Amino acid sequence: MKIIHLYSGNRFGGVERVLLQLFIVRKHLSEIDQEYIIIFDGLLSQKLIEEGAKVNLLFPVKFSKPWTIIRAWTRINSLLNRRRPQVLICHDIWSFVIGHLPARIYGCKIVLWAHTEGLHYYLYKYLDFFKPDLIISCSDFLKKQLQVRFKNFKVTTIYAPFNFSHSHLSTANKIQQKFNVLFAGRLVPLKGADLLIKAIALIADQDVHLTILGIVTNPQESDFLEEINKLIYELKLNDRVSLLINQTNVKSFYQSADLYCQPNRNPETFGLTFVEALSFGLPVVTSKLGGAIEILMDQNQTFGSFINPDDIESIKVAILEWKNASDKRIAFAEKARTRVLELCSSEVVLKKLEQELRLVCGDQA
Repeated sequence: MKIIHLYSGNRFGGVERVLLQLFIVRKHLSEIDQEYIIIFDGLLSQKLIEEGAKVNLLFPVKFSKPWTIIRAWTRINSLLNRRRPQVLICHDIWSFVIGHLPARIYGCKIVLWAHTEGLHYYLYKYLDFFKPDLIISCSDFLKKQLQVRFKNFKVTTIYAPFNFSHSHLSTANKIQQKFNVLFAGRLVPLKGADLLIKAIALIADQDVHLTILGIVTNPQESDFLEEINKLIYELKLNDRVSLLINQTNVKSFYQSADLYCQPNRNPETFGLTFVEALSFGLPVVTSKLGGAIEILMDQNQTFGSFINPDDIESIKVAILEWKNASDKRIAFAEKARTRVLELCSSEVVLKKLEQELRLVCGDQA
């Protein structure tokens, strides 16, 4: 079976990491050949090419310029006829709107892989008239919303595949005096990096240190970066908060951390950084919202601590509770890694993906 992934690719966040991971762990999809159509040349296309993926680049598309859409339709249709896939997977609704017509003209199955919330977004109205053969949801949280909005559509949950080859349990709590709190992700208000900085300011213990690994890829994120820098300066936290932007190798930061904290203001559909933190044996402190709940809770335990959104005091309390529970953190580490294996092991996730795609194709691919 041949599949082609279609995506915009104009930034680098969770969706882009999933697309990259799908290729890196391709050994678990031995009977599926994957290619990519990326509309905007950027970090995603560069990383895919570095990994050896077949990447077909298009010219930029803007809905405000209809001729760019027509040009993209023509180019995608040409690629489909040349590459002859059985399935076109469009990642998020924007890509589905671009890819639907060429896929139907060519005659392959079309799948919408929904990664982000926002079903009120006007492009989702497109699905009232043009139905995908399958919707893949990145979490049960998002799946429930999709099923309410599109009652007659087939929707299945497939978590992001996660590669454990680089993950090692942290030994930071055994070899260093400082208590290291880590935040990693795009610098947007939703993820609450500013709230975390304010919580650190409330902690009198000078041994508590925060490292922020921020991703900045657009003007809005650059503006928020300026706010973060200003906040660190105003609160006189330069010695206790390290702000690092667009780091390519984050492994050492996870290994030296004692706790991962991301106090989201609003729900995220999944939360790949939570999975990554657990794979390094780190407890996670976050708001009890969205996809974080299904990652961090099972029937028997919670893999970290939940806080109330916008509650700086509860962030402070949770950090100090984990700081003062070193024995609990050590015992927690292996359980956290097992949790990630249950949810996101590449073999399990990709076998489910292959099974769902074969069902879509009538097992003829």
